[in-house]
Amino acid sequence: MSKDFGAAIVCADTETTYRYGAVCEIAVIDACTGTTLLDTPVNPGIPITPDAQAVHGISDDDVAAEGVPDWKTIYPKVFRVTKDRIVLAYKADYDQTVIVGDCADANHWADVMIPRANHARSPRWLPNGGGHRSLGDAQETPRHLQRMTAP
Repeated sequence: MSKDFGAAIVCADTETTYRYGAVCEIAVIDACTGTTLLDTPVNPGIPITPDAQAVHGISDDDVAAEGVPDWKTIYPKVFRVTKDRIVLAYKADYDQTVIVGDCADANHWADVMIPRANHARSPRWLPNGGGHRSLGDAQETPRHLQRMTAP
């Protein structure tokens, strides 16, 4: 991807306390360089359900540890690294919904999951491949874009 493309686009992913619950981890990377712009657990202030923990492996102890910031502390950082950029996510409606549920930042999101499935002529729910952790999933998203746009 060109530097101009990457400068305008970031890839993000979240993990949550339950399906469409509070954010308990978030990562954002530069789509062109792969540089990690943000990768942090988030203290959601509510318990993580056993079903959610089974998916992402994040426990209540992980997010309640000393020094783990809450969403109020993290959101300004999220806003700073995504400001004036398109935010791509694998299943963007999910990540956008959980973030917007906490802060109202809906205008700069675009999905990669459905275009990837269409490109592969596959069912909609292809796995992302990032291990259901925010940073791994965010890092996989530009790889999907590169494969879809390769000559």
